[in-house]
Amino acid sequence: MDINELLIYCFNHGVSDLHLVDGDPPFIRIDGSLRRKENTPKFEEDEVQTLIYSILRDDQIREFETTRELDFSYGGAEVCRFRVNLSRTERGPKAVFRQIPNEPPTIETLNTSDADLFRQFATRRQGLILVTGTTGSGKSTTLAAIIDEINRTRPTHIITLEDPIEFVHENKLSQVDQRELGKHTYQLPEGLIRALRQDPDVILVGEMRDLVTTKLAVEAAETGHLVLSTVHTNSAAQTIERIVNICPAEEQSLVRIMLANSLEAIISQQLVEHKSGKGRVLATEILINNTAIAPNIKKPGGTAAINTAIQTGQCLGMHTMDQCLAELYRRELISYNTALERANSFDDMKTLLSRQ
Repeated sequence: MDINELLIYCFNHGVSDLHLVDGDPPFIRIDGSLRRKENTPKFEEDEVQTLIYSILRDDQIREFETTRELDFSYGGAEVCRFRVNLSRTERGPKAVFRQIPNEPPTIETLNTSDADLFRQFATRRQGLILVTGTTGSGKSTTLAAIIDEINRTRPTHIITLEDPIEFVHENKLSQVDQRELGKHTYQLPEGLIRALRQDPDVILVGEMRDLVTTKLAVEAAETGHLVLSTVHTNSAAQTIERIVNICPAEEQSLVRIMLANSLEAIISQQLVEHKSGKGRVLATEILINNTAIAPNIKKPGGTAAINTAIQTGQCLGMHTMDQCLAELYRRELISYNTALERANSFDDMKTLLSRQ
């Protein structure tokens, strides 16, 4: 079996993810559902290792054999690029390939009713914009679309710190410098410190995954840069608490103040099955920091008040995830059961749907 033939198949058949492990045929994910690839034999022992080692450099093989983990991007199939994760399982090496289109997405291609808001976010000169959600919720795509909008409309210096580089941005009105963790910089915090010395206007941090990176990102946003990043959380209020709680207790009050001053917006999102069974729909929760939100960021236990402010801030473009899901149901884009399954609050969603 040839790895590039498999990847070309994925490109041609709308496969977002490809899973390879010994003892099973390839698994493919289409429209969010994982299934075995039909009419394909199981991988024999060591066959997956042979396949994946065929596309690795010697230094990558050494790293994988040392750490048992590896993330990188691959474009050898020549149809598009793939983000690749390698790991070790009981069966041996496991490889997961995620398809990355050759062209960065635009805000238009996100096909969301929040498009005008996203364009407004791209005009911000400083502050922190976060895109949150679970793995596979389209966070990288949304960030790439906002970066593309900045690149096309503003003469700025954009620096990205990614693990690995996914969408490749060509210089348009902006100068875009993309740096990959492990290839162009060894540590995310160090890369962020260095980026601040490189005259940036906009900094994209692939993920705020640890205390040092989180604090540096917030500080950079507070000192005059536009910082975009991701967090693995399911709601805007949960995102604020995650950022605060990652810090030591004695620093949390200061972090709350810094976050209240620097936060511009939080986009929490998920990809939801289309009612037709084909494709998925972007569902979002939008928080825009204002005089109703900021005091409750500073105050411990302000989560309920933040949720209320989002619910009542629709005139500004804010909405909760449940409000968005109810609207998608009203527009006949998702089913009643899907709206309930994906809701943050089952009871609140039933109430919202009863008003449709």
